[in-house]
Amino acid sequence: MAEPVDGTHENSALGHHWAQGGGGGTRGRGVADPEYHSELDNTDESDLEEEHYESDESENQTWISWFLSHRENAYFCEVPEEFIEDEFNLTGLSQNVNFYSQALDMILDIEDNDEPLDNEEVEAVEGSAEILYGLIHARFILTRDGLNRMEEKYENGEFGVCPRYCCGGIGVLPCGRSDIPERDCVKLFCPS
Repeated sequence: MAEPVDGTHENSALGHHWAQGGGGGTRGRGVADPEYHSELDNTDESDLEEEHYESDESENQTWISWFLSHRENAYFCEVPEEFIEDEFNLTGLSQNVNFYSQALDMILDIEDNDEPLDNEEVEAVEGSAEILYGLIHARFILTRDGLNRMEEKYENGEFGVCPRYCCGGIGVLPCGRSDIPERDCVKLFCPS
């Protein structure tokens, strides 16, 4: 059975997001263990702010592409819009997410012709969209296509490597222990 690397490897980027309920604001980066090696650790705040600014400039970019372009969302894979549009795949999620319909519309880039939202409401909907995408992603990666996409990310070393010497730099696997928002953080496990 796989064990957590050094007992408590947490991806602060995703873990903090789930623990704080999203919110589209500032989230932590890196992991709790200073010896952990990942491409996510080699950035500073100015790089992230610059990357967010550049991604905002692209008018043709979908919300999903914009969301996945952020370094703190590197463990996510792209969920096809067809999967998201299928109501069966979303069963029960409306009870777990505030502003569910607005968040779903944001993810699918559907323009809302109702009255415009103020800044606080936009931030709340953005946070809900991030949580909703995470819940949809958790369901998608259980499908054949989702497993193939995550396997490709693992084989490309996108999740980082185990810092223990005896593991020889083997790739680690992200694992969410709960699909309930704010319940637990994503942990990185060494498969050896």
